[in-house]
Amino acid sequence: MDLMMRLKGGHAFKAISEEFRAREQLLGGEGLYLSDFVEIMLKGLPKAKTIKEKYETVSGLVDLFNDIDINGDGTLEFNEFTSYCVDAGMVATRERVTPMKYQYVKDKDYIDRTTQGAGIEKIKWFPELKRAIVIETKSNSVKVYPPDFKTVQEVFAASVSLSTQNGPLDVENCFQKTSFTNDLDLLQHLTLP
Repeated sequence: MDLMMRLKGGHAFKAISEEFRAREQLLGGEGLYLSDFVEIMLKGLPKAKTIKEKYETVSGLVDLFNDIDINGDGTLEFNEFTSYCVDAGMVATRERVTPMKYQYVKDKDYIDRTTQGAGIEKIKWFPELKRAIVIETKSNSVKVYPPDFKTVQEVFAASVSLSTQNGPLDVENCFQKTSFTNDLDLLQHLTLP
């Protein structure tokens, strides 16, 4: 694959593929022999400056031919050649991926004060209040949202003060039962007097 990386640009690969197909057709469509493959490939590679470099290039092309000739018939079909180039290019891309310029790293010290880092356990719309009540996991409060969900009021167990169209909600007399196992149970039984 190193030889393929030395091709003289994208136009060289196009020229090689066109000549490869033309020569293959000339030979009866059975693929190229080693000598034809080496001859065509040398045209697309930079000219060797020394005898040693030319020897290494030809030797590399012979090895490349043998690597690509999967069926071992001594000829190289264009489909074998392109499949090898695609596979080798995918491997090379995976191995040589440039490092990312930017990477998101979550700030471990950041505390999301809107959700307190918890997911929504239950959400219920109360038409009497015209409000949505939200209970979050691991939260010590209940969140009350108006119909547009743009603002939030937090209600803690120690202090409950909700207002309705008829004025403040009478918390003492609005529950049908006196004991509740949890806040969710309490909210499900919330009714207006």
